[in-house]
Amino acid sequence: MSDTCTWAEDWEGVWRTTCDNAFEFMVDGPTENGVKFCCYCGKPVDVKPYLECSYCCIQIDSPQLAAKDMALFCSDECAKEYEEENKP
Repeated sequence: MSDTCTWAEDWEGVWRTTCDNAFEFMVDGPTENGVKFCCYCGKPVDVKPYLECSYCCIQIDSPQLAAKDMALFCSDECAKEYEEENKP
């Protein structure tokens, strides 16, 4: 059993918890709103924001590459395609 409750954001901005609940903020997310403990199970919150590739739009669990303009990519190939399309 985990010592934390993971709050994972989905593509609609709803935060799904590992204790099988959901929470939606009107503005920002748990970190910006000062959430430190799960309001459902009381465990410390581990925040996992929703990230998607700036090129192909698939969800990324852990971005492999961050380029200029804060773009995130799921692979080197997507990073290269993105930079090709956005050359000055």
